Amino acid sequence: MFADAIEKVGDYTRPIMYIYRNYGETVVLPGSGTLFFVNEEGCAVTCRHVAETILAATKINEKYAQFKKSKAQLLNGKNNTQMLKKLELEYGYKKGITVNMKVNFKGCVVPITGMTCHVHKDYDLAIIQFKGFEKLNYNGYAVFADDAGKVRPGNYMCRIGFPFPESIKAIYNGINDDIEWSDVAAVNTPRFPLDGMVTRHVAKNGRVCGIELSTPGLKGQSGGPLFDKRGIVYGMQYETRHLNLGYRFDDSGTPLAKDSTARANSAFIHVGHCLNADIIKEFLRDRDIKHYTESGAVHPKYFTEG
Repeated sequence: MFADAIEKVGDYTRPIMYIYRNYGETVVLPGSGTLFFVNEEGCAVTCRHVAETILAATKINEKYAQFKKSKAQLLNGKNNTQMLKKLELEYGYKKGITVNMKVNFKGCVVPITGMTCHVHKDYDLAIIQFKGFEKLNYNGYAVFADDAGKVRPGNYMCRIGFPFPESIKAIYNGINDDIEWSDVAAVNTPRFPLDGMVTRHVAKNGRVCGIELSTPGLKGQSGGPLFDKRGIVYGMQYETRHLNLGYRFDDSGTPLAKDSTARANSAFIHVGHCLNADIIKEFLRDRDIKHYTESGAVHPKYFTEG
């Protein structure tokens, strides 16, 4: 049903790959997110929480570089252990705090010399504009529904994203106390489609802003497009909600009475929430960014004159 649409939408949907390491550890952990392009000018959309991860990387690395510089000065002094603890407290470093992070945008544009990021103040939405590139490594762009609010419970939709970062390989360089990509070119993070039935519209602050699906979005799919069998984009995956079904069981699976005080396991249904495409289009218009709808192209010139 969605085979042709997945190929079409997949041509402009790309992974955001990142690696990170926590303080005092040598294990390098992988992560992923998703973005999709909205025009042929290197402009894409993703989730705000994904964009904030990207933006945080530079600050994280700069802070740790300064820490290492201060730490090196302790080697020539006395009471190194006590001084190191004081320095760790000053920088807020302890187990579980990220100190290294690197991000890679595979299959987007080349070269990547810079980018501008616009973050929505109310919704989990961000725009990334790549700068100074010479070549596009994606094909096509999203075509948004003219009115995404017309989607109805019972309609069938699909999402794609990059939820499985296991193929991302990286190493810890003990000499430099830093992390490094093993071979970005060889990484083949799989594109993963996931279908679902529209169950409800989602509202925030009195405004319908989202579409709920009967299946969850997977970690790493955040920022991926929601589309119909034609490949028309109706929204963007941004979170999964876990709804308590009200059933309580003991460890053997036996149902418990409502008034039971025994240790219980609860049953949940996991549903995916997607930001309505009308919110995305509105944000693109606010930033004078060209995009496309079923009715045709919407140009920045229209915004300033309209």
